[in-house]
Amino acid sequence: MLQVDIYRETEAEQLKRAFCKVMVAEAQQIPQTREFIEQITKVIPHIAEVATCQNKWLSDDDLIWPFTTLGRFYAEKSYYAEAEYWYTQCYEIAELRLGRYHQDVATSINNLARFYDISGQYHKAESLYKKGLSLQQKLLGTNHLNTGHIRANLACCYLSQGRSDEAEELLIKVLKLYQELLHDDDLLMANTINNLGLIYLNKQQHTKAEPLLKQALELRQRLLGDYHVDTITSLSSLATLYYNQKHYAKAELLYVKVLEFNQHLLEENHPRIACDLNNLGALYSSQSRYNEAENLFKTALKMRQELFGDTHFSMVECLNNLAGVYCKQGQFPRAGSLLVKALKISEQQLGLQNPRTVIVQQHLAELKSAGLYIPKIYQAGAVHKKGFGHNDRTNSKSKKR
Repeated sequence: MLQVDIYRETEAEQLKRAFCKVMVAEAQQIPQTREFIEQITKVIPHIAEVATCQNKWLSDDDLIWPFTTLGRFYAEKSYYAEAEYWYTQCYEIAELRLGRYHQDVATSINNLARFYDISGQYHKAESLYKKGLSLQQKLLGTNHLNTGHIRANLACCYLSQGRSDEAEELLIKVLKLYQELLHDDDLLMANTINNLGLIYLNKQQHTKAEPLLKQALELRQRLLGDYHVDTITSLSSLATLYYNQKHYAKAELLYVKVLEFNQHLLEENHPRIACDLNNLGALYSSQSRYNEAENLFKTALKMRQELFGDTHFSMVECLNNLAGVYCKQGQFPRAGSLLVKALKISEQQLGLQNPRTVIVQQHLAELKSAGLYIPKIYQAGAVHKKGFGHNDRTNSKSKKR
């Protein structure tokens, strides 16, 4: 009897390991488009079971995959609390089983940092990127692809904070490393070239930005096709370049195409669609098409409220741009109230030195310097020299797992 019991227990173990293997295989194939997200949804509860109840049956090589998949799935659906939970669990469990100095621990740190980056928690992201970079350098050395990946993500984090010079310095090093280790038609090259183009775009160095953005677009079209999210991201980046150069007809053509593609590929309420609406609204505002701009900003604002709540940092661009439309139409009380709300969110969520906070402060100061209506709670800052209407580039950066 004892031998039979041992045999049955071993068989059960084998079944559990087989189940975990199947779920890991599913996890490794999770994509980002709406159709595939719908397909993967039915197995998400089983992947969660592996992560919570069956993770001891996972091999060391497979350990982080269920957690990573759950984090990516919920982040893609904009359930950020759930995404943070799974990314954090991934890091903690990987370090507990594998030890502090392990490649999958470095990967888990990078994934958690990337989550904080895309959700606007830049200080947390930067701290974790630096921790992951230090660990990666100890494990693989300075000139390894994985080390380059984390450097590239840290550069994007710097760019999000308006630290363009630091981002440029870091990304040039990454590009040089990739040129030594990869073929010219590698996707990592395309991502890095696109991000370097965005840095120059942010610095208003358009003659440097344009050839890089076009090169990245051509690479992605050739390697991924016209209907991949990364290709569409490149189109959006190029549209923003044309917008900044005041080539409004070219910009509109691309922005409309990007919006149509993303509405087809992504879920109906996806944050990228809100970004697309915001970008197109900024373009229309620059062309004095105020009714169209107002409607787009309001739609984007409503989407972000439903996705993230009233105090999320992503609200700042929409509030600021909608205020700009009202200001251009002479509706100064409405504009001032929206700017005060945007400033409160930006100061609390992003900090006083964040570029978004500074922009809103400048716009409020511009209203006061002109002797226009300002809510009493506003305290004046510096005077802004540019007009209202800023493109939301949060969906234009290419980051890697």
